[in-house]
Amino acid sequence: KISAAHAAHDKAGVARQSRNATWLSALFVTPAAVLLLVFSEQVLGLFGEEFVTSADTLRIMLAGQALFTITGISGLTLALTGNQRVSLYLSIIGTLFLLVAAPLATIHYGLNGLAVTVALLTIGRNVASVLIVRRLTGINVINGHVR
Repeated sequence: KISAAHAAHDKAGVARQSRNATWLSALFVTPAAVLLLVFSEQVLGLFGEEFVTSADTLRIMLAGQALFTITGISGLTLALTGNQRVSLYLSIIGTLFLLVAAPLATIHYGLNGLAVTVALLTIGRNVASVLIVRRLTGINVINGHVR
């Protein structure tokens, strides 16, 4: 629908569809993420007591993935509005950052450091997409307004 609205030169339609997708993502991911955040130990305990000690890592990964999912439509909107090259550059920069930062974070801060690094990278890439979509197209994917 976003691509069809863009092809029809309907910026308001692109903004509306992007907003709807953003809010639907939030609606679907938030309850599951909150439940898993609250009951991390119990869920991990199903796989064995030795997994319970990684509850904090699971919480970091859940929070990161939830925010990544909620803001994820921004990257899709970026690509579907003819800005695939910018999306590619964000992917390349993110991958290079991950190749450098992930080993360093793991060496210095262990598994939690790796989880935080991956979460920040993926969230940062989507936040950058939100800002770039707004700058290049005038579309705010969160509230559906067009500049």
